[in-house]
Amino acid sequence: MRRSVQSLYKIPKNMGVAPRYDVWNAKYEPWVLMRRMGRLAGTGFYIPPEWYNHFRMFPPMQNHFQQEQTLNPQNELDPTQDDRSGQLAAERLALRDELAHKSRLVASEGMRYYNIFWVRKPLDRMEKEYYDLKRRGIAHDVAIRKVLQGFYEALARKKRLSAIQAEEAKLSGKYITMREATVVMGVLTQIQREQLTPHQVALFAKEQRQTVQAGDGLRTEVRSAATTTTAVKDGAAAAAANTVSADSLADFLADAEDGVPAAQTTYT
Repeated sequence: MRRSVQSLYKIPKNMGVAPRYDVWNAKYEPWVLMRRMGRLAGTGFYIPPEWYNHFRMFPPMQNHFQQEQTLNPQNELDPTQDDRSGQLAAERLALRDELAHKSRLVASEGMRYYNIFWVRKPLDRMEKEYYDLKRRGIAHDVAIRKVLQGFYEALARKKRLSAIQAEEAKLSGKYITMREATVVMGVLTQIQREQLTPHQVALFAKEQRQTVQAGDGLRTEVRSAATTTTAVKDGAAAAAANTVSADSLADFLADAEDGVPAAQTTYT
């Protein structure tokens, strides 16, 4: 009787007990494919496929890795996933380590959600500035202080710019805040729950607009913030319950749709 080829194959010792899931698929991991395709496309003689351009913008997450591949990247005796461990000199590693220890924000800046590795990080830029200062003969401590001070000044400018842009967006009237978006989402949820047709929603919005313009359902009181008498304090405390929020606006719209006159709302 002829023996089959399969019977000659001997299964490795503990393969039936604990298959090595994290080893057999290592060559199919997205990061491995990205690295190989990057080397191939980097030659300039190969046009990469479309998935490569997509994953250049949205790098794949690493969720399959062995524990021994995630050890300290500064120790070159350990196998790691960090490609730079063998390329950086010892003094550059020491400098980056010192900058990251001086400012935790520097270490995490640019690596908050994904480590997009082809984008220059603030730590890289600060390292270059440090070496530029050292080349001009500035002492180590002074150079570190200047580099960190420049980083925080740039960060303050960015924060101020974003605050100004947020204020301009609010004043332009084209954008809404998160609080107003919560109100809108509450109204949309209510409309979805009641299964209103678009025509009913349009009529409902028209009625609401007319009600607000006529001033039937709303009463506005403007008080000066400078007066702090007890009567004003009591009035403000009493009006705190009527302040517009997402729930109160949704109830206001629901009451207006049912035909019930809305409560007198006080805006302070």
